[in-house]
Amino acid sequence: MVVHLGALGVVTRVTLDVQPEFQVAQCVYDGLAWDKLLANLDEIMALGYSVSVFTQWGQQAGSIWVKRTASADEWPAAIHGATRAMVNRHPISGLEAQNATEQLGQYGRWSDRLPHFKMGFTPSNGEEIQSEFHIPREYGAASIDALLSIREKFAHLVQAAEFRTVAADELWLSPQYRRDTLSIHFTWTRDQDAVNAAARHIEQALSPFAPLPHWGKVFTGHHVGGKYEKLAEFAHLRDRMDPERTFSNPWLETVVFGSGEG
Repeated sequence: MVVHLGALGVVTRVTLDVQPEFQVAQCVYDGLAWDKLLANLDEIMALGYSVSVFTQWGQQAGSIWVKRTASADEWPAAIHGATRAMVNRHPISGLEAQNATEQLGQYGRWSDRLPHFKMGFTPSNGEEIQSEFHIPREYGAASIDALLSIREKFAHLVQAAEFRTVAADELWLSPQYRRDTLSIHFTWTRDQDAVNAAARHIEQALSPFAPLPHWGKVFTGHHVGGKYEKLAEFAHLRDRMDPERTFSNPWLETVVFGSGEG
């Protein structure tokens, strides 16, 4: 029920499992080459508590953002040829860093470091469209390489893109259901028709790698729910909780359940 896409009703109460506050610091490493990223992807993604690689699909892969919990280890001066930044960075190259959370290895509350952007400030650029595709982690380098081969079809629309890994879970309609993923995120310029066309190219290039889109961002696939092994069980759950289809809509019926009704 956790990922139910609105199909099961309205959530009126949530119980949270919390843990004690902890400290996180982050550093950014600039100038990562594509060949270094592809050859060392798993090692790079294991560098900290949370790791992102930001790219604009140019001649270089971009920058590594490493967030880690309190540790006595020194921050290295370089990681696979990418050098440690001595000033704060914004995830979108060329933008001022005042909206970004503190870097330079300064420890602070997890809530002030794990997000890329400070609370109360505009996240990302503010004027954008987003897409995100989740690939089984074992296909990570191959999927990035496939996108590199067609980047001329979409790179001009990208404000920033991000690679990150997400652990497997047990949520029926989660793209991470029982599979660790490499998640490939795109922050697009606001040109809907062009972004739709780019998404189609990306989906085609990623098709050999069992991609699943972020449900709440731009994708073009139909009956995506058919790719989830637990869809039938979820449909039975919906039959029990919403037999009269009070919460149905055309998007749910077409994209999730594949009925074409609504």
